[in-house]
Amino acid sequence: MDYKMSVISTTTEGIEHVSNILIINGISGFEICDSKDFQEFLNSRMPAYDYVDDELMKLCSQRCCVKFYTAINNQGDEIISSVEKSLLQLKQMDCDNTFGTLELSVTIVNDSEWIDNWKKFYHPMEIGNKLIVTPAWENIETDKILLKIDPGMAFGTGSHETTALCLELIQQIQLKGKKLMDVGCGSGILSQAAVLLGADFAYGCDIDQAAVRAAKANAKLNGLEDKTAYYKGDLLEFAREKYDIVVANIVADIIKTLAGDIHKVMEQGGIFIASGIICEREQEVVDCIRNNGFDILEIKERRGWAAVLAVLR
Repeated sequence: MDYKMSVISTTTEGIEHVSNILIINGISGFEICDSKDFQEFLNSRMPAYDYVDDELMKLCSQRCCVKFYTAINNQGDEIISSVEKSLLQLKQMDCDNTFGTLELSVTIVNDSEWIDNWKKFYHPMEIGNKLIVTPAWENIETDKILLKIDPGMAFGTGSHETTALCLELIQQIQLKGKKLMDVGCGSGILSQAAVLLGADFAYGCDIDQAAVRAAKANAKLNGLEDKTAYYKGDLLEFAREKYDIVVANIVADIIKTLAGDIHKVMEQGGIFIASGIICEREQEVVDCIRNNGFDILEIKERRGWAAVLAVLR
């Protein structure tokens, strides 16, 4: 099947701003290519290598970019057009050219090649003390809790620091007898892990219909259709009850907005787990969560990302 691949040229400093634009426009699954990450990887490991291939070294000088995929139809074209308008607004505010060119290029690609390519790098991962996340197409034997995930075009395999941090925090809290809401559910990895770890029921919402489809497919894959439910939309669109736990692995700006609304769907003593926060913005997000009635229980950091565990006063 053919898709449109859009590539946005930016800088390391612009990645979060571009990611925010995509999420706001309903795109929760996208690929970030940051040459700075690769340079840091090499710098930390160069003493162990006598030689690094010249082709590999070229990655150090490549531009930073963010890629996303849309269907070849009117809806896909509308999404691309909306993203372009948002990028133009960001460019007009970027007087110092900190965020790069912000140019968007579009090409038509067939999904079979890139789907098979990324599968080569997705392997079973132990996360925390209790959980193993494995690709849907692999069978492994383990005495730990096994969660199978095929993300499709949605975010969430467990390999990214933000997802792993959330999964670790979920393993630290009391889940038995609890109802959980996963805001920006992506592949459904967080909500389904919570149920496998003991939660009674988990809901998920995402503004990307592809993510909702992926989450439902993964629920079936893990035999959790009767203990999960997924919807297209945001938290307040369909929430009809109070949740014991709300998790959100999104971005800083949306977490700050969510912190102001979450008390409407949570009882006193409810748990809020927020991730997707770059460490440079950690303090402002923590202050916002605290100012909206939460006590901070723990903050976990890894490779420039932070996750927050909080309780509603």
